[in-house]
Amino acid sequence: MHEPAKYNCPFCRILSDESESSIELIFESKFSVGFLGLRGNEKSGPTVLIASKKHYENIYSLPPEVVADSFVLAQNVAVALKEEFQVDGTTIWQHNEPAGDQDVWHFHLHVKGRLEGDSLYKETAYELTSEERQFIRARLKNYQ
Repeated sequence: MHEPAKYNCPFCRILSDESESSIELIFESKFSVGFLGLRGNEKSGPTVLIASKKHYENIYSLPPEVVADSFVLAQNVAVALKEEFQVDGTTIWQHNEPAGDQDVWHFHLHVKGRLEGDSLYKETAYELTSEERQFIRARLKNYQ
């Protein structure tokens, strides 16, 4: 286990409505939820995070049915990003443990809309405004 003692998981707070943020669930399946990430990139499409409903620190302890459910939901999100935002492609990634760049100790996938030549791995993320988040959420809520 890498999560600190008495870890106050931000994803568990979101799922239990204890979060003070304006995060809204956009997608939901049997074992997973999808919500808009807090950061965006100027040159590429939105990012949706897919998190397990139940708290699992990382992929190693995830039951197979949750793995399958999370990736099916990620596929649906990728299609929604492609159709609603006309992205040229998508990237799906997931981090495990500190050496794997994990910094939130709750299993989740990132589904990122990509544009040709977006230089995703070179650009700097910025905090999305409330208006940007509302616009993206409204567009993606049509997909479930």
